[in-house]
Amino acid sequence: MKVRMVLILFAATLFWACNHNPFRQGEILYGNFCASCHGESGEGFRDLYPPVQNADYFFQNQLATACLIRHGMEQKITVNGKVYEQPMSAIPQLNAIEICNIINFLSHQWNPGMQTVTIDQVKEQLETCRDTTRRNSIPY
Repeated sequence: MKVRMVLILFAATLFWACNHNPFRQGEILYGNFCASCHGESGEGFRDLYPPVQNADYFFQNQLATACLIRHGMEQKITVNGKVYEQPMSAIPQLNAIEICNIINFLSHQWNPGMQTVTIDQVKEQLETCRDTTRRNSIPY
């Protein structure tokens, strides 16, 4: 009887682990704060907002994205060879953990092969842009 119970618990744990989405909070935060501009599937929106799915800019600036999320951006940006001029609004209410979760969701959902970032890396990146008073002077 004990062996059967252990096997059932093991199977249930394995099932949960296989169906568990480790990037769920990032997915929810993306849906709440980012999808209205960048699209439900990260495809961007016309000539106004760039894609985050398979975006060369994101590949090259994965950690700097933390500053974009926290402080927004006013300057032009080129993504996949296309220039976008629409400012990105800041989302200052998100903490470092939430920003880290968004970056990891973007990295694993739509940009295959990217590494997972750590909360320490995101905190360090946010320190580099913390004292910035003008959005267009954020280091990218």
